[in-house]
Amino acid sequence: MVRKLACVRACWVRFEPVDGGSFVKELFDSETHPEKENQSRALGQADVQCHRSGVIRYRQESHMSRIGENYQRILERIGKAALRVDRDPASIRLVGVTKRIDIERVREAIESGLSEIGENRIQEAEEKIPLLQRPEVHAHLIGHLQANKAKKAVGLFSCIQSVDSVALAQRLDALAPGRLSVLIQVKLEDEVSKTGVLESDLPRLVDVVQASENLDLRGLMTIPPFIETAEDLRPYFRRLRQRADEFALAELSMGMSHDFEVAIEEGATMVRVGTALFGDRG
Repeated sequence: MVRKLACVRACWVRFEPVDGGSFVKELFDSETHPEKENQSRALGQADVQCHRSGVIRYRQESHMSRIGENYQRILERIGKAALRVDRDPASIRLVGVTKRIDIERVREAIESGLSEIGENRIQEAEEKIPLLQRPEVHAHLIGHLQANKAKKAVGLFSCIQSVDSVALAQRLDALAPGRLSVLIQVKLEDEVSKTGVLESDLPRLVDVVQASENLDLRGLMTIPPFIETAEDLRPYFRRLRQRADEFALAELSMGMSHDFEVAIEEGATMVRVGTALFGDRG
């Protein structure tokens, strides 16, 4: 959509989307407010051209349209990957990773149909989740959880995917006000930078969680080593599925933006997608 506004000299327009449309929030002169010009360009909220005729034309490049298109494209890719291995696409859930994604873009993804989001940090989740005001949207904690933040976590998330120790499991069990869905994060390679329980310690942790009063163990989660070629990650996804089968666990959270199709072919029931949905993080 293109609109015209009278203008005397080079200027930029800032606007905010409202219900799929837009309105002019501020009209400012680029010579007297260069910092705002830079900010407007950085936000990517509008393409603006100022002509010698004194008419400014701007075209909205809505995050809504881009995110909506990305969302549909991801669903199509999920469907194709599932059908390649004779799985029902409806059995795979898309968790939108909202780490460092502003609240407006998260809302736009929800309006497009996203019903599950994943946050990495408690502090960011505390600020963001209450602003959504969408009780039908389920929030997952997908980042490492320190025991001293467990109380906040049980109040914010409907699922904690990163249980990685007996001590954390016992802490969550003591704090949860009711049944809390959890996944155990499994560390498939001994990487210093990654958290998760080692495969050798997994049986004991499964026993502890399954014996707890308030934790509902749904399945396993992993973050495999970063390998550029998605196909090379297949053995890791297969190993996690084998571990889940050993304990008769239904949920497998594995696969991210560059490898979720391979993860689906190996049994993923949840894929955690950020960049492919929202674009680069700010």
